[in-house]
Order: sequence, then C-alpha cells, then structure tokens
Amino acid sequence: MTLFLKRQIPMNYPVKLFIFVFTIIIMRTYFLLFIFSIPFLLSSCFEGAECNTLSGKYIKINIYSVADGTTLPLRYSSLAVNSQSNTFLLDTLLSSIQVPLLPDVDPLTFYMNGSGFTDSILFSYTSVPRLINEDCGVEIFYDNLSILSTNLDSVYLIEPFINDNTPINVKIYR
Repeated sequence: MTLFLKRQIPMNYPVKLFIFVFTIIIMRTYFLLFIFSIPFLLSSCFEGAECNTLSGKYIKINIYSVADGTTLPLRYSSLAVNSQSNTFLLDTLLSSIQVPLLPDVDPLTFYMNGSGFTDSILFSYTSVPRLINEDCGVEIFYDNLSILSTNLDSVYLIEPFINDNTPINVKIYR
C-alpha cells in the first residue's frame, strides 16, 4: 500500500505577514472602539431628568413679639392640619413654622396648640398641576394664598405666592 502524501503549497511569506498585520490592525481598532464607547454607554444609563423646581410645599410662618418686633419663640404642645387628630409636631419651642400644603384640600385649617391656648388660621390657596416634562411628571404649584379667618389678633399675609425662594408667607404677632 502506498501512501500518497499531499504536498502543502507553501504560502508566500509576504502574504502571511500581510494577513497577520491586517488582523492585528482590525482587532486593535475594534478593541479601541469598544474601550472608548464604554463611557458613553455607561453615562447614558446614569442620566436622569432634572426635576428640581421651585414649587413650594409649605406655608412659611414666622412669629414675632408685638412689643419689639423680634422673633418670639413659643412652646407648642402640638401643631395640626385640618383636624386636631392630625398632629405633626409635639412639645417644641418654635419661632418659625412650615405648614405642609395638601393639593386636594382647600381651605386648610392650621392649629397651634400651646399650654392654655389654641390658635387657628384658616388658609385658602389655589393648587395648579403642571407637567414639568415626561420624565419628571406632574408637579403641584400653589398660588393665591389668603387668610380666610383666624382667632389671632395680628396675622399678616406677606407673600401670597408659595415657592422655595420665598422666605416668609405669613407673620404672626403675639
């Protein structure tokens, strides 16, 4: 039995070198493209919508002394919104209060209970929903703040527009 050996055709050295170099160049190009595209791919995952707005969520109240106009810290046993059972602060000395606004409640009654007194203010305001953008959704803006009634002697509405930049909306003198 005779074995027939097939003779391999030797490839020319320059052709081998060309294929080798071409393969390395293509691999490096794809590798560099992959490496440089990673930051762009990752940064797109972390981008979020800027949803910070200036819409205020609180009525800002400061308490002052009738005698000299300085801030007057008072001890409150509780603060409540719309009913005495919805208490959100217990036994604290305050000269500044932020009353939370409720978009579905108008008017809003705010109770300040101290030792031997209960003060109340009935506020009215307008709730305006606005679409910020598709990513952030709808935000409630409050405007046209007014005082409908109170059992306090000296309550003044300073700013009827409610936003985060407004330092004070209502002044109470005691």
